[in-house]
Amino acid sequence: MIVVALKQELPVELLRSKYFTRCEVLVTGMGLLPAYTQTYTAIKEKKPSFVLNLGTAASLSSSTPVGEIVQAVEFFAHPLMHVCHNVSNVGVRLSNIPQVLHSSGEKPQAITYKKVKLSSGDLFVTQDNISSVLGLYRVDIVDMEAYAIALACKECGIPFYCVKYITDSVIATTSEEEWSSLLNKSSDILLSVAQELIPKLES
Repeated sequence: MIVVALKQELPVELLRSKYFTRCEVLVTGMGLLPAYTQTYTAIKEKKPSFVLNLGTAASLSSSTPVGEIVQAVEFFAHPLMHVCHNVSNVGVRLSNIPQVLHSSGEKPQAITYKKVKLSSGDLFVTQDNISSVLGLYRVDIVDMEAYAIALACKECGIPFYCVKYITDSVIATTSEEEWSSLLNKSSDILLSVAQELIPKLES
């Protein structure tokens, strides 16, 4: 199953109708709680053999430049207590939520992109609030969904993979407008990633 936050990040209908008629494509919407609840429900209903999260992310490091495709393999959440409170309201025990999650895919050789650490949160990370993320964890990139998707996969025992296209840099300059302007470009790139990875993960 392919999981994306927004239809703008991936040509969802094209994926469903032309390329991957056997592979479910789920659009969760932005944010940790929708990502968790939508993914968890879809896993229980569709029973996929794996979950691949594709999407955009912002870089916190000069070693992860804009335009790069990366694989996230460690997942954190910021701020953690806010995430735990929200997720616990939909049936996950607060004490069971780990500080860090790991990519659980059984075919690591199928993905050859650079490995990075990712932190997810409901706030849009900028230079003004970057210390709230870097002060907690040493991560390379940030988004708003991957941790929650990884958590749903862990709860359901489903192999999880995550590939992100870097659309902006927090340490250089970032804005919601800049991120939005790059969504069309990311759509074509992530479609190519899906075409490359899905046959490998399904085999």
